[in-house]
Amino acid sequence: MGLVEPGASPGKRARRKKVAIAVGALAVLAGGGLLLGESLFGSHRSLLEGRVGLPGDASLDLAKLQEQTTLAEAAVKALQSAAGAETSDPEILKGYLPESVSGGFGRVGTSTGHDEVAGVEGSGAQGSYEKGASRIKVRVVDVGSSGALAGLVTAFNVRSSTGAADHYEKVSEVDGRLTQESYDWPRHAGSYSVMVGQKFVVQASGENVSMDELKAAVRAVDVAGLETLVRTN
Repeated sequence: MGLVEPGASPGKRARRKKVAIAVGALAVLAGGGLLLGESLFGSHRSLLEGRVGLPGDASLDLAKLQEQTTLAEAAVKALQSAAGAETSDPEILKGYLPESVSGGFGRVGTSTGHDEVAGVEGSGAQGSYEKGASRIKVRVVDVGSSGALAGLVTAFNVRSSTGAADHYEKVSEVDGRLTQESYDWPRHAGSYSVMVGQKFVVQASGENVSMDELKAAVRAVDVAGLETLVRTN
């Protein structure tokens, strides 16, 4: 049976449990990546180049394999040091939401508090924007130490794209930031997310909108300010 820290809240204990699991997974990733590189390429890992196809039309940049062990170790240390760290004040995050979104979307409301994005919990702020029957929600969520995991995905340059006649999903890197987008053509609904500073997720989702409008909503957020917030904290 594990020890329970006196005075620790259930939420804080849950966050630390998730970090412990992530640390274990990254430790395996670090060792596994090194073994993979040695077994496939022997002592010539510095010569890695090109890409390898993965299931689901994903691909992996081989040039990044030689950095895997170092990056995984750095992520483990980041997760360990941030295990007890608190996320940002939601009221501060609200200040990064735009007053409006290009294309005629006006802000009709905001909310702050506990939030969850892609199954990861954190603190966040949300703004609602409307233009006739079109609606967009913009969220800024501090995912804390969990953002270090996204750093590995970015470092390995993993890209994925799946789709059908009526929808698509895509993971890529834009301007050095991990991005995810999905869109349903018949419903004219979708979402677009960007990882900022391996700590914040900025997401725009909506109905009766285009992907271009969702991307414009994310661009309207003060992303540069969020990156500054990461560096100064």
